[in-house]
Amino acid sequence: MGWNKSCELQKLTSCEENSFHYYKVEGVDHFMSKFFTAGVAMKEKDCASKCTLDCKCLGYFYNQDASWCWRAYDLKTLTKVALSIHVGYIKAPNH
Repeated sequence: MGWNKSCELQKLTSCEENSFHYYKVEGVDHFMSKFFTAGVAMKEKDCASKCTLDCKCLGYFYNQDASWCWRAYDLKTLTKVALSIHVGYIKAPNH
């Protein structure tokens, strides 16, 4: 019996902005958000820009109600939540 490889995280081959896109996931929290009472308050587009310019950033998570941003440097565990205002954006390669 083989492993289902369709769920494996694809590695980015470049930090160039045109080599990846963001895959949006609604109703999700990053596991690190449990350890911080608040993210950094900023606009969603500014949160995206900070992650895009940071080669080590694998994605970002945003609470649209509170305008909180968490940049993710690992994606280990994501938690489904009932609030669609909690969104995650995961860097995915453009191939």
